[in-house]
Amino acid sequence: MRSATWSAIAMLLVGLAACSLYDDDADPLARSEGGVPPSAHGSPTNGTGATPGGAADATGEPETYDDTDPAPAGPCPCPRGDCTASDDMPCDSGEGLCGEGMCHPTGTLESLPVPHEGFWPTAVSLSADGSLLAITAERAEDGPDGDRQASVVPLDGGDPRVEPDAIAAVFHPVDAAVWAVALGEAVEVRDLGGGVLHRVEGAGPPMAFSPDGARLAATVAAGVRVVSLDAAADEVLLDHPQDRDARLWLLAFSPEGTRVATGRGASGFGSPVGDVRVFDAHSGERLHLFDCPAASGGFNADASLLAVACWNYTALYDLSSGTATVLPAPMLAQGARFLTPHDGEPRLLLGSFLGLVRVLRHRDGEWVIESAVEFPAVRDVVELPDGALLLAPWSDLTVHRWTPSSRL
Repeated sequence: MRSATWSAIAMLLVGLAACSLYDDDADPLARSEGGVPPSAHGSPTNGTGATPGGAADATGEPETYDDTDPAPAGPCPCPRGDCTASDDMPCDSGEGLCGEGMCHPTGTLESLPVPHEGFWPTAVSLSADGSLLAITAERAEDGPDGDRQASVVPLDGGDPRVEPDAIAAVFHPVDAAVWAVALGEAVEVRDLGGGVLHRVEGAGPPMAFSPDGARLAATVAAGVRVVSLDAAADEVLLDHPQDRDARLWLLAFSPEGTRVATGRGASGFGSPVGDVRVFDAHSGERLHLFDCPAASGGFNADASLLAVACWNYTALYDLSSGTATVLPAPMLAQGARFLTPHDGEPRLLLGSFLGLVRVLRHRDGEWVIESAVEFPAVRDVVELPDGALLLAPWSDLTVHRWTPSSRL
């Protein structure tokens, strides 16, 4: 299928979803397809086998959690220039987005030079010294599950290059000269000169290093293998198998390295299927199970919360109670990542297939919109020391640097 066809499919999805997104009566927990209850399509769940707020039970099945604070919505459609109609719709000038009755600047957005042609970025990774960006991308003309490619972009203006035999790549969090590359039949930990330091047979993307760089998690058919880069250490298998309808998109260590979150989601544009699991990184014990067709996600700084883009909503899971909260984000969620707090207030980046990126800040007990920009299908993000964000959109052929302007 050619890229033009995939673009047409994308536009159709946007059109079909637009009215439900900006419908006054829209409720992300009430949306379903074909009369199927929302729990079948990934409503936030307790996932512990206990009532919300109760003790966790790792053997429990997902259980529907009823959220009473749905995402804000406005009229459908929102006329251009009417900033009282709906937050995050374009201002009349076309420069900025509506918010609380005012037009807010979105900041600056610029493209990075990338070496791959005809590929959509799906993941980005920054080297430990902040000088290099690794990009994992899929061939646009093939659609989901097409050919993949990995490239390296120097952020100091050097020449970008494609890694010849790699289909995915992620940098080591401590050693700027080391990264892991997926080859199709194995994952290798290499130095940037090409020397192989460790090899995990039968593994592929997504991959993730533990925060201290001592372990590597890589995807296999049965789930995720967590291996120590010390060959004498034992390996652990995290039980989360893939199938033709759902593949692993989410793979993340908690900041202290003791837990791993994995999430399956739909391989293409089919019905949203999948779930999210949290494991003990050392024993492989499953600690949490959530009903959520995952696209991406990550832990907060103290690993008490897990944010996940769950296709038709974005959920924030409290890992101490197993309960969930729906965040103010558009449906067809693609990206969910915690960012560096500002003035002690937690921050989140949320991306949607519908063409909107939001940065939320937790203030006075609520998640409020700090900044937003029109940009479709952002699935992954890298935060730079200067506060700029490198956005990987699964809808465009390059990576973009966004310097947000805060509304707060």
